[in-house]
Amino acid sequence: MFPGGLSLLVVAMEAGSAPAAPSSLVAARDGGYTAVWVTWSDNSSNETGFELQYDTDSGFGSPTTVYPAANRTLHRITGLTRGQTYYFRIRATNGAGNSAWSNSDSATVFQLSDVTLYAEYDANAGVYTDSGTTPVASDGDAVGQVQDQTGNGRHITQTTPSAKPVWKTSQLNGLPTIRHAAGDILKAATASDWKFMHDGTEFAAYIVWKTTSANPNAVYVILDTGGVASGGVGVSLEFDDRSGSSFADQLRVNVSKASAGNYEIQSLTAAETVKSGAWHVSALRLNSTVFENYNDSHLGGYSSDTPDGAPSTSNPTSALAVGGRENNTLNLVGDWARIFIVSGTVSDANHQAIQDYLSEDYAFRNAWFGDSVVVQHDTSGLDHNDFPGLGLASNSTLILGYSKNTSHPSQDGELVVRSSSDAGETWSAESVLWDYSTDGGGTDLWFTPRFTTLGDNRVLMAVGLRVNQSPVVDGIGYFESNDNGATWTGPTQITGTVFTDWAAEGGGVLELANGDLLYPYYGKDTGDAANRRSSAVMRSTDGGSTWTHLAMVADGPADARDYVEPGLFQRNNGDVVAMIRDNLNESCRIAVSTDNGATWGSVSYAADVGGLMTPLKLSTGEIIAPQRANDTGRRCQVLFSPDDGVTWQLGHKFDESPNFTNLQMIYGQFQEGSSGELYLAYAQEDSAASVADVMFSKTQ
Repeated sequence: MFPGGLSLLVVAMEAGSAPAAPSSLVAARDGGYTAVWVTWSDNSSNETGFELQYDTDSGFGSPTTVYPAANRTLHRITGLTRGQTYYFRIRATNGAGNSAWSNSDSATVFQLSDVTLYAEYDANAGVYTDSGTTPVASDGDAVGQVQDQTGNGRHITQTTPSAKPVWKTSQLNGLPTIRHAAGDILKAATASDWKFMHDGTEFAAYIVWKTTSANPNAVYVILDTGGVASGGVGVSLEFDDRSGSSFADQLRVNVSKASAGNYEIQSLTAAETVKSGAWHVSALRLNSTVFENYNDSHLGGYSSDTPDGAPSTSNPTSALAVGGRENNTLNLVGDWARIFIVSGTVSDANHQAIQDYLSEDYAFRNAWFGDSVVVQHDTSGLDHNDFPGLGLASNSTLILGYSKNTSHPSQDGELVVRSSSDAGETWSAESVLWDYSTDGGGTDLWFTPRFTTLGDNRVLMAVGLRVNQSPVVDGIGYFESNDNGATWTGPTQITGTVFTDWAAEGGGVLELANGDLLYPYYGKDTGDAANRRSSAVMRSTDGGSTWTHLAMVADGPADARDYVEPGLFQRNNGDVVAMIRDNLNESCRIAVSTDNGATWGSVSYAADVGGLMTPLKLSTGEIIAPQRANDTGRRCQVLFSPDDGVTWQLGHKFDESPNFTNLQMIYGQFQEGSSGELYLAYAQEDSAASVADVMFSKTQ
C-alpha cells in the first residue's frame, strides 16, 4: 500500500462529489405578466448548472425543467397560464451527480379577475355597428356601440352616423382598434354612474391608445366626464399636442369643479414625450387624495398632484365620453384598443399588474433585463472605454469590442476585443486588435466596432478609421473572423466612398436575403460650411471581397439636416430600412428602399432619441436598437418597433455605471440568442472627467 493512497483517494472523491443542494427558494409572480421570478441560495462551488422544475402539481408529477447556468441565483419563467398556481424546486448538478432538491415554493400568475373592474371596453369584443344587434365584421365598419365586458351594462354608444368612430382590423399586433376622427365620440348613458371619478372616491382608469394626428397644435380628449367644460364638473384625460404649449406632446389631467375652478397636472416629465403613431399604456389613479398619472410607467412617465380644495359632490356634467368631451369637441384623433376602469382602491401591486397585463397582452415589451454589470473599468491611462459593439458567433460565443482612449474625442489608444462562452457571466482578457502607437504609427486608429455574423458563419466587425493629422481624415473598413472571433484578419479599408471630405462607418453590415452585403456610412463634402452631413450605403455582391458605393440614403445639405450614424435592417416584405440619427435635434429618422438599397424614399421622423443606429431584427419580428434617452439622465434606452419598423416606441432604461457622475450613454449593440434571450453592451461616459465604462446586460 502506498502511504499517500488514501489521501489521494479522498481528494479525488471531493473533487468529483455532487454539489450541495440549493436552499431558500422563493417564487413570486412577476407583476401582471405571465411570468414568475424564482430566486434561491447557491450553496455549492462546484456545480456546472441547475435543474429548475415547475409544475401545476405540488408533487411534481409532470414537471417542466429549465436549466439555469452555474452560479445563478435568479431565473424568470415565462409563458405561464393566467390564474394558475405553479410549484417550483431546484437542484444543482455536475458530472458527479445531482444535489438533493431544494425546498419548494408556489406562485399564482396574475389574472384580470384579481381586480374588480367597474367597466371594461375592448375593441376585440362586443363591438356593434348599431345599438347592440349587428356586430362589426369588416375593416372600416362604423361603431355604434362598444359593450361593457364586465357585465355591468355600462355600454358606450353613438347613434349619430356622422359621430361614429370606425372599427379597424389588425392594427396592434394583429388585434383590432376603434379609430376616432374629428367629431367621433362614444358615450355612456347615465352621468351619475361616473360621479366617483371626481367626488373623492379612489379610482383608476387604464387605456391602450395612440394618436394619429398629422396636424399638431390641438388638445385631444381621450376620456372625459365633463372635466374640460367651462364651469363643468368632472375629470378628463387629455393629450396636448399644441406647439409652444407648456404641455406640448404630453398627457395631462384636467379636473373641473365648477365654482372651485380647474386644476391641471402634467403627466410626464418635460423630457418624456407622446408622439403621433406610437402606442401607449396610460393610467390615471386617485390614490387617497393624490391624482397620479402614468404613461408607460416602466418607461418613467409619471407625475402626481393634489387637487385644489375639496372634491365636488355634484354629478358630472357628462357621463363617460371616450374620444372627446361631452359636446363633441377636442376629439381624439387616433385609436384605442382597451379601456379598464376601477371604482375603489387599487393596490400598488395591482395597479402595476394591470399595466403589465396590458403591456404583455399587446406585446409592448417581451423581455426583462437583469441588472447591468460593468465589464471594463480603468482608473488610469486609457480609462475611456467607449463605443462598444457586441457580436454573437455561430457557436454562441459573445464577442465584445470597444475602444480604449484617453478621452471621447481623442481616439488615440487601442481597439480591443473580449469573448464570453458563458452568456456574459465571465469575459476573457482584452486582446488588442489595433494599437494607435505601434500599429498606427501614432496617427491611425480603428475604432467603434459593429458586429455582424453572416450566413456562412464569418463574423464581420465594421470599424471606423481616424487619422489624426491636419486636417483629420476619417474612413471606413472592417476586420473579419472565420473562427467565431478567436482570431481576426484586417483591417481592410473600404475605398470609393461618395464624399469628398471624409467618411465614417454606421451601424454595421447588413446581409440581405439575396446575399448582398450593405455597409451604411456617412460623411461630408469639402466646402460644406454648414457642416451638414449625409448618409449613404456601400454594397458588396461577392461576400465582402469588393465594395462599391450604391446610393445616397439621406442628403443632409438638401434637407438642411445633419444625417449621421445610419443603421440598416430588412423588413419581412424585403424592404430595407435605414435608421438615421439627425444630429441637429437628436432624433431618429427613417428612410426606406424597396429595391435592396439602390434607391431610397424620403426621410421621416421616428423618435426623439440620440446615438448610433444599430438595429436588430428579433425572431419575434420586433426591431430593437439601443439609444440614448433624451432626458436629464441620458441613459441607455430601448427603441423598438412591434410592427416591422412602421411605428416606434421607447422601452426599458438600463442602469448607469456606479463609478462616475455626469453620465451619458455612448453607443451600444444588441444580440439575440438561439432561445430568444437578449444581450446588450453599451458604454456610460462621464464626459467631464473623460472616463467611460463598458456595461453589459441580458434578459433573465
